[in-house]
Amino acid sequence: RLLRDESLQPYPVVNTPLGGGGWITKPEAIRVIFTEYTKYLGALARGIVSDPNADASVEVVRARAE
Repeated sequence: RLLRDESLQPYPVVNTPLGGGGWITKPEAIRVIFTEYTKYLGALARGIVSDPNADASVEVVRARAE
């Protein structure tokens, strides 16, 4: 939301083969899915409900990997 004029490139952090579907039966996988989805919903809600007292002066710093 703050980088309106910027283009973000997705970068996969984990590249785990998910073939077979055995991962869905693991409690750790269900916990990760639940917590990530909860964070996603929180980010959506934060975009809808904004703080009128929030400081609008945000400095964007450009970084580039070499």
